[in-house]
Amino acid sequence: TIVKLWQVFQDTFTSLWRAREEGDGYRASMFGFDGEREQAEAAFFRSVLLDAIGFAGAKMIRRIVGIAHVEDLDGIEDADVRASCEKKAIAMGVKLVTEPAEFLSEG
Repeated sequence: TIVKLWQVFQDTFTSLWRAREEGDGYRASMFGFDGEREQAEAAFFRSVLLDAIGFAGAKMIRRIVGIAHVEDLDGIEDADVRASCEKKAIAMGVKLVTEPAEFLSEG
């Protein structure tokens, strides 16, 4: 599932991040109190996830209005049904781009 994929990505990234104290970002020495590093990591991953959700919406829109269409929609023979599906997909894409936090499960 997408939840499992995200969790594996986050766990692997965090493990590598903590194992390699190189570079400028989020070194342990930058944080003063217990839990501060974890808060910074959580904020970073939330930001990455929001960006990914927004990118998915942009990709959805591009695959409908751009040159590189998808067979899932282009294969619908009835023009009215296809147009209705495209309209719904574009609306979903716009929502993903403009309101990515609405798609987060905080639990």
